[in-house]
Amino acid sequence: MRLDPTLHAHSSAALDSDARPCVAEELATFAGVDPRDPEPMVAARAIVALTDLSFAARMRHIEGGLRGRELRCAVVADLERAARLLDAGLWSLHLLAQGARTRQQMRDAAAAAEDARRQVLDALRQARSAWRELTTR
Repeated sequence: MRLDPTLHAHSSAALDSDARPCVAEELATFAGVDPRDPEPMVAARAIVALTDLSFAARMRHIEGGLRGRELRCAVVADLERAARLLDAGLWSLHLLAQGARTRQQMRDAAAAAEDARRQVLDALRQARSAWRELTTR
């Protein structure tokens, strides 16, 4: 069973052009970065490439004579091997997202500390004012 290479190329190009920007957008949202940044763009390409790999693995194993459960297991094994390879790269996207969240948490903590400082200063001013009022009576 051979699929027309032109049809496969067209189908791959359509999937890449349709799915890749959506995947990049979702990954960028997760990471808190611009979808045009290198990390979500490359990660999206890698994830979409898994679909192409699935098709290629299926064709290769069918040509090798596999069918049914054996075919499915062989394709899944190929996808798992590819996913393990991608895992290290996608982990760095996770670290980027964690870093962005950590930076935001630090900014939030600094803003809360500044707010607390202002409240303490206001309380001290009120206490001084109340003390002056008591001592002048």
